[in-house]
Amino acid sequence: MKKFLILLSCLFLVSCSPQRYSTQIFGYFDTVVTVDGYFESENEFKKAVKITEETLRKYHNLFDIHTSGKLKALNEERVSFDKELIKAINFGIKAEEVTRGKCNIALGSVLSLWHKARENEVLPKDSDLESASLHTDISKIEINEDTVTLLDSISLDFGAIAKGYVADILREKLTESGFDQMLVNLGGNVLVIGDKDGKGWNIGIQDPNNDSALIHTVKVSDSSLVTSGVYQRYFELDGKRYHHIISPDTLYPADEYLSVSVLYKESAWADVLSTALFCTSIEEGKKILENFENIGVLWIKKDGTKHFYGTLK
Repeated sequence: MKKFLILLSCLFLVSCSPQRYSTQIFGYFDTVVTVDGYFESENEFKKAVKITEETLRKYHNLFDIHTSGKLKALNEERVSFDKELIKAINFGIKAEEVTRGKCNIALGSVLSLWHKARENEVLPKDSDLESASLHTDISKIEINEDTVTLLDSISLDFGAIAKGYVADILREKLTESGFDQMLVNLGGNVLVIGDKDGKGWNIGIQDPNNDSALIHTVKVSDSSLVTSGVYQRYFELDGKRYHHIISPDTLYPADEYLSVSVLYKESAWADVLSTALFCTSIEEGKKILENFENIGVLWIKKDGTKHFYGTLK
């Protein structure tokens, strides 16, 4: 059984209650998850951490396609009766429609080739990518009331959605349990609960060209800030970087931006859009954004220029 490590620490505020606590959780969604917030006691903090870890474990096992997850079983067996998985797939279908195909959970056959490419640091063959792209039609997902069936050898991958989807579920579970001043960072997907005494949480957006520097900061209250960037998962070959955000149009890593950040109340949609907007022009991206109110976006182009939209300034 894989062991998951939790590191707990307490940042004490002098003569003040509640106190601020912080922790890191390892082993889920291929990232480090940070839990930070203000709590009346260490026991309350541990309760929030327990809720967070249990939720992460459940949905990691749901979306995992590499070991024994329910999504892996669906890709292999072609049929599933899992209601939670069907609910997530329905969201993925809606996301593909809203983003005009730029975020497609049925792109799994193409993404698997790039996953192997990153592991072996060898480019996939264009012929293999073209063949795989013939099996990415999201309409080949057949859903009845309690059954989902995959047709035409399609394969599902929730890499562009999973962390945001889980963050929204976490928000619901934590707020129902009375936790109202928290921050959970799921490896670039930052969920903020509460407003930190009306001041908002000060969240930094990483400089894509400098791991130790920020390129922009923003105050966030009761929302999510999600960033997709070229610096997260990649390999380099002959001096060129090949990152993990694959364009459904070219079947290669999208090549116009260094990062795209989205600020929105719903983390799942912020996650979807950070990927979709990475794979389209700013002009086309703004047309997608017409479907959303009170949303903010920061595009950082390859030349380092910043383009802002909406509430992210």
